Amino acid sequence: MHLDHRPPRRRGFHPAYALGVPVALLVLLLATPQASLHAAAALGPADPRIEAMKTGPRGPFQRIRWFCNDGTVLPPAPGACDPHGGGRQHGQWSADTMALRDEGFVIANVYAGLDVEALLSSNGAHDALGQMAIERFLMRIDDGWILRRARRYRGALQEEDERAGARSLLTAMAERPAWTGPRYLAWRTLAGLLPHGKETASAAAVRQQASAIAAGDPSFTALRNKIHVAPGAEDAAAVRAHGGGANVDTDALTALAEAIDALYDTDPATRITALADTLAPAYPALAAELDRLSTAGQPAAARVKATASALAALRRALSAGQGTEQHLELLAASRTIEGLHFSAAAEMDAAGIETRRGLLERLADHARALFGVGLLSARQLDALDATFRTLARESLPLTTYRREIDYLARIPDWGEAHARFNFGMAQKALARIEPRAVLFTQDLLRGSPLFFYAAVIDRLARDADALAGVEHRMLGATIATGLRALNPGLARGVLRDGRGLAAEDFARDGIYLLAETTAELPPVAGIITAGAGNPLSHVQLLARNLGIPNVAVSGERLATLQGALGERVLLAVSEGGAVHLEADDARFDDLFERDDKPRMLIEPDLAKLDLSRREIVPLDALRAGDSGRTVGPKAAKLGELKAHFPEAVAAGVAIPFGVFRDLLEGPAPSGS
Repeated sequence: MHLDHRPPRRRGFHPAYALGVPVALLVLLLATPQASLHAAAALGPADPRIEAMKTGPRGPFQRIRWFCNDGTVLPPAPGACDPHGGGRQHGQWSADTMALRDEGFVIANVYAGLDVEALLSSNGAHDALGQMAIERFLMRIDDGWILRRARRYRGALQEEDERAGARSLLTAMAERPAWTGPRYLAWRTLAGLLPHGKETASAAAVRQQASAIAAGDPSFTALRNKIHVAPGAEDAAAVRAHGGGANVDTDALTALAEAIDALYDTDPATRITALADTLAPAYPALAAELDRLSTAGQPAAARVKATASALAALRRALSAGQGTEQHLELLAASRTIEGLHFSAAAEMDAAGIETRRGLLERLADHARALFGVGLLSARQLDALDATFRTLARESLPLTTYRREIDYLARIPDWGEAHARFNFGMAQKALARIEPRAVLFTQDLLRGSPLFFYAAVIDRLARDADALAGVEHRMLGATIATGLRALNPGLARGVLRDGRGLAAEDFARDGIYLLAETTAELPPVAGIITAGAGNPLSHVQLLARNLGIPNVAVSGERLATLQGALGERVLLAVSEGGAVHLEADDARFDDLFERDDKPRMLIEPDLAKLDLSRREIVPLDALRAGDSGRTVGPKAAKLGELKAHFPEAVAAGVAIPFGVFRDLLEGPAPSGS
C-alpha cells in the first residue's frame, strides 16, 4: 500500500468535522457525549456543607482576621500585625471548612502566606496540589464554586497577595526535579489555573468559561456544546450575538468572546517575537525556535509543526534548567504556544487532509505537542518516533501498516494514564464532596492537543480496518477505536463488572470488565480489560492459556459498557483483530450448537520441558525461549525485557518448574 493515497471517507457525518469522524470520537469523552455535555446536571448534589458554602454570603469563611508572621491571629484593624513582624489579612475558615480539611479535603485554599516549603515537603504534597488544581477548575466551571458569593465578601481574599503566594509556590515547584520531570503535567496545569501573572489564552480556559456561562444561562447550552465539540474562531461572533436568557451575564460573554479572539489570533507574530526576545539571553536555541514561529502568513500546516516543536523544546528547557522565576515565563510561553497550536490545528481540521502521509505527519506533530504539554513522556515519544519512521517508508505491507496504526491508537490511553497519575487520587477524593470534580481529567484531555490527535488517529484506524476488511461492533454501533483485540475467541454470557470482586464471586458464564491489575481470577467466559491491555498481565496470560476471548477497552467506551451491565452479550474476537460485542439473542444459537464451533485446544510441548534446573533463577539469566521450558511465560518475557531494557525492569528472580517438581516428589505433610 502507498501512503500518498487518499484514505476513504465515511459518509453520514456533518461536513464541519472535516476529518470525517463522528462527534463521539472527535471529542474524546470518558463518557458518552450527551452524558458528558450535560454531566453537571446529572452528577447530583455536592456534600451539604459544600452546597451551604456556595449559597452562603461568606462561603468557606466565618470572618476576616489578620494572620501575623509570629502565628498571632487578630481582628481586622489598620497595622494590627505591625508589632508581630507583619502579616496578612484574609478570611478565617469556618467550622465546616476546618472539618472538611481535617477529613483530607484540601479546599478553600488561601495562597497569601502559604508555607510553601512545608507543603512541598509533606508526604501528601502530590495529592494536595492536585486537589488545589481541581478546586480552581471547579471555581471556573461552577460560578466560583464555594466562593460564589464570598467573592463579594470584602477582605476575604486579597488578589495581589494571592497572586504573589501562588507565584512563590510555582517557583518553588520549579526547583524540584519531580515537578519539572515526572509530574510536569501537574505543575504546568496548576500554573494555568492559579492566577500568578499575566493571563494567557488557552483552549481549556475558553471551554471552562463557556461551561460557567451555560451553568447560569441554559439558553447558552447549544453554543457551549459547539465550543466544546467543534471549536473555531467563528465562536467569538456567536458569543457576542447571543441574546441570553433572564440570567445572562454580559460581562462574562464579553470576556469569553475576547478569550476566543485571543485563542484564534491569526497574526500572533508580535506576541511570539516579544517572547523570543525575552528568552534569547538565557535560552538562545529556544528563542530561535520561537523566531521561526513569528513569521507572518505561515500556512496552518507549518504553524502546527512549528508550535509542536516549540512545545517540546520548552519542556526540555524547563526540565533541564534550575528553578527560577523565569521558569514561570517559560510555562506562560508554553501555554501561549499551545493555544497557537490549537488554533492552527482547528484551521487544518476545517480545510481537511487528503492523504495518509499528510495525516501521519499531523499525527507526529500532535504527538510532539502532547509531549510538550506533559501528556507523553520522553521515552514514549522516542517509541512513537520509531513508529513514525517505519510509516514514513514509500510503501509497506498492510500488516505492518495496521500494526503500527494500532500502536499509535494507544496514545489517548497513555495521555489518560498521565492525567490519572497526576490527578487521579485528588479527583477521586474531591468527587466525594463535589461530584463535578470527575469532569476535571476529561476537560484536561479535551482541551489539549489530544483533541486533534484523537480525530486523526480515528480516521487512520478506520482506514487500516477498511483496507483489511475488519469492522468493530459494539452494542449495535460500528466503531473504529476504543476496542483492541488481545486474545481471540467466542463467548456468550452476562456482562458484569468484576473490578474489586473476590475470586469466589466470579461466575463461569460471566463476561467480566476487569482492571489490568486483577491479581486473582478463575476461568470465566470472556474478559474485557479496562485500559491499554498488557500482554504480560495476569489477566492476559490467563486468557491466552485458557482460550478466553479478551479485549482491551479505552476510557471513552467504558460508559457505554457500564450501561449494559447485567445484560446477556456475545463477545467475538477474530484472529485478524476484529471485535464484536453485541446483545445476545437467538440468531447466535447456531454458533454454539454446531459441531464445528470454534474451540481452543492447548497442547503443551512436553519434550521441551526441562525439570533439571532446581535453583532460583535471576531474571538476567532468562530469555523468551525459556517460556514453557524452565519457567512460565511471564518470567521468561520479563527476562527478555530486562535484557533489552535493563534500567527499566527491576531486579527479580523466578522459580523454575524443577523446584515445583522437587516439592511434589517430597514427602507429603503429616496427616494428609
